[in-house]
Amino acid sequence: MIRISIFAIFLSAITGCEKPATDLYSDKESLSGNYMNEPVPGLVPQRFCPSFFSFEHHTPPIFSPDGTEVYWKLMDTQYPMILGMVLKNGKWSKPFDASFNLKGNNDAPYFSPDGLKLFFVSSNGTSGDNYDENIFSVDKDGAGWSRATRLPDIINNHPLHWEVTVTSGLDIVFQNSADHDIWYSECNEGNYQVPVKLPPSVNGVTTMEGSPYISPDGSYLLFDRRTGSGDSDLFMSVLDQDGNWGEALNLGSQVNSTGHEFYPYVTYDGKYLFFLRMTGSGCYPYWVDASVVTEFLPGRNSLRMAFGDF
Repeated sequence: MIRISIFAIFLSAITGCEKPATDLYSDKESLSGNYMNEPVPGLVPQRFCPSFFSFEHHTPPIFSPDGTEVYWKLMDTQYPMILGMVLKNGKWSKPFDASFNLKGNNDAPYFSPDGLKLFFVSSNGTSGDNYDENIFSVDKDGAGWSRATRLPDIINNHPLHWEVTVTSGLDIVFQNSADHDIWYSECNEGNYQVPVKLPPSVNGVTTMEGSPYISPDGSYLLFDRRTGSGDSDLFMSVLDQDGNWGEALNLGSQVNSTGHEFYPYVTYDGKYLFFLRMTGSGCYPYWVDASVVTEFLPGRNSLRMAFGDF
C-alpha cells in the first residue's frame, strides 16, 4: 500500500539532519500572483508550478481560503518541517519553516474553511516503537499563528492520522492507519464526539482508503482507494438527503492514471482540485478544473452550498 510505504519512510526520519528550507529553494526564481500565476488548468490534470515545486512532495501545496498563504510537506526525510510562503503586495515570500512546527516529523497542513484555524499532524513526543502522529491545531494570532494545541485523546487515540480535513463546523475526518479506513468525528459546541468509521459505501470491505477531503458543508468526500496490489485512485462519495453516504464513485481516467493518485483537496474558492500523483518519475502535485468533481454532485445548488457563489 502506498500509504504504508510513505509512513515507513517517515519512521526513519532523523530531525537532527534537517536542512533549512532557504537552502533548498535558494536557486528558485521568485513567484508572484494568485496560484503563482500558473496557466489555469482545464479538464486534464497538469503539474502545478513544476519549475518551483520540483522536489517530491508528501502533500500538495495547501492554499489558505484567501489565497495569501500556502503550506506543503516534502517527501525528503531530511525536511521534517512543514514549509510555507506568504503572498504580500502580489509577491510570494521565500519558503520558510512554518512557525507552528513541533519537534519531530510534521505533516498534513489543512486550513479550516474560514482560515482562522490550521490543523496538522506531528510525531512530537513519540519515537521508535511508540511512533505515532497526533493531530494538532493552531489559531490565527494577528499575522501569525498561536502555539500548537494537541487535539483530545478521543481523536488522537487513533493511530497515524495522515491526512486531516474539517468542515465549516470543524467536524473532522481522518485516516486511521490501523484499519486503513476513514473515520469521522462531529464537533459539538467545541467538543469532539467519539469518532465513527464511515460505512462500507466509503470504506470498502476488501479495499483500503485514505487521504480524505471533506467539503466545507460536509456534502461530499474525496479520498484514495486501493484494492490489493493495484494503484490507488481518487474516489468520491456524496451525502444524500437522508444523511447516508452514497456508493464511492471513481473519478475516472480523466483524473486517475496508471500511477498512484492520492491526497486530494478542492481549493476554498471551489475552482481547482489539487492532488498528488506518484509514478516511476516521482511524486508531484497536480491540479485540474474542479468540474471533474462537481459533475458528480446533484446540481449547482450543492456547489453553492459547499463554496458559495463564485
